Amino acid sequence: MSNQSEKRVADIIVEQLAKWGVRSIYGVMGDAIFHLTDALARQDTIRLYTTRHESTAAFMASAQAKLTGQLGVCIATSGPGLANLLNGLADAANDRAPVLAITGQVESYFVGTDRKQYIDQQAFISPLAGYSDELAYPDAIVNLLTKAMKTAIGQGRVAHLSIPRDMLGAIVNVQIRNPEPYLTTHPLSNQETIFKGIDILNQAQRPVIMVGKGALGLTQPLIQIAEKMKAGLITTLPAKGVMPYNHPLALGGIGAAGTETSTKILEQADTVLVVGTTWWPTDYTPRQAKIVQIDVVPENIGKSQEASYGIVGDAKVILPQIAQMLSNIPKPEWEETIKQIKEQWNTRMGEEVSQGGSPIPPQRIMHALQQVIPSNAIITLDVGDHLVWFNRIFQANGQRILISGNWRSMGFGLPAALAAKIAQPESPVVAIVGDGGIGMTLADFLTAVYYQLPVVVAVLNNGCLAMERNRLKLTDLHQLGSGLYNPDFAAFAEACGGMGIKVQHSDELEPALRKAFNAGQPVILDISTEPAMVPTTKTWAPVPSWSPGTPVGIGK
Repeated sequence: MSNQSEKRVADIIVEQLAKWGVRSIYGVMGDAIFHLTDALARQDTIRLYTTRHESTAAFMASAQAKLTGQLGVCIATSGPGLANLLNGLADAANDRAPVLAITGQVESYFVGTDRKQYIDQQAFISPLAGYSDELAYPDAIVNLLTKAMKTAIGQGRVAHLSIPRDMLGAIVNVQIRNPEPYLTTHPLSNQETIFKGIDILNQAQRPVIMVGKGALGLTQPLIQIAEKMKAGLITTLPAKGVMPYNHPLALGGIGAAGTETSTKILEQADTVLVVGTTWWPTDYTPRQAKIVQIDVVPENIGKSQEASYGIVGDAKVILPQIAQMLSNIPKPEWEETIKQIKEQWNTRMGEEVSQGGSPIPPQRIMHALQQVIPSNAIITLDVGDHLVWFNRIFQANGQRILISGNWRSMGFGLPAALAAKIAQPESPVVAIVGDGGIGMTLADFLTAVYYQLPVVVAVLNNGCLAMERNRLKLTDLHQLGSGLYNPDFAAFAEACGGMGIKVQHSDELEPALRKAFNAGQPVILDISTEPAMVPTTKTWAPVPSWSPGTPVGIGK
């Protein structure tokens, strides 16, 4: 820079992001973004966290956005840098997490040529991004950047901006823009619409409530509504901690490895109030029930299953109003039905979690985690059989849970834990991962050590991709490719400068977990696990053979 008062495009980007509340950026260094990393180094409002792989950076931005509701930002160089971001950006796109990706591009005078690392980035990212554009004139940076941020924040979308490397260093004379708080203003149905919805709920004889991440933080009004309606409450996985499982109306999760309590009660329900979720497996939909759905996004109503009635708005506004106006009508038979079915399920779970030995049954592991993980913890889950066991066994009590929801990508757990610890350093953070998923992002345990992020990584080590292996067994197909050759994960943690703990017998579980949570440094727990097949509340259907003109559907 020739003059301290002169500002480059890169400087304006950093100032504009800081003005809109960004405090952390995740990425990997590359020559197309040298000016941007230089600008970050010259200020102390935003911290750059460099990762070992761009997919980790994008997963971190996505997880931060899911956890906080605020803009997550990741950066990468041109070509391969953007390509490696795509998996994490797809996670954000599928879960409507507001994420901004800024990538370098070849020099403006090489765009469209055969220059190394050139690709049409807008075409490349188009299936994922709600907005993507390239800076063509330096003074347009504020307009493009604010348009990208407004799209991400206002619509819960992925936004992307590519900037040629010569543009990042260009001197500009532009003013940054103030934040626009109206971006988070939500639509709201009128009072008459809400009153009609309450009338439908008051008429229910066998009601159920199903809640997703849109109901997070609303435990009190949800309990009030459930108790007034005498409704069993089912949670999707991200909302598992919304209602303590020890409440008599808490039914647990839904889906192939949810609780039999929720499945059996749903089969009998005549009315279902759905709050803040679009995920509802088709096989678990009660055909006879009226569905009243509340969602802040109008197009989400009826998205997975046809809704009988819809209310648009923020659940934080609508639920307290419903809780206050609902009638308190006794339903002794329905309450007794819920009580009996839940007692039967709890007895069965008691038998499952009492198993022990070596290798350790996954049910026992999840029960031990339940005993040790504090209620203020953030739990991040990778994708695999361990997630299904968690949904089946773990009885949440206020913990916040982060998953790769609709994208369901392996490799999410560790990056999400890193982002969670950065965003909320006072909260205990544990990643529950399989040996397959952790293998995809294992190098970024070094990131935890370098930035002194005391996360606990519990690796369920069964030497295979258990979900795939067990499904191959069910369909009598060869298991080629499902086996894993693993390192000593505990020794790897020690080699990185963290703590490694091997757990090979069920008697060692709880002491090892408590030691990990009290360590004050990054820890990998290498837990020897058996690849048990998850019992399902309904029979899992194998993939049918395809023939011309025959649609093929795979249940989730």
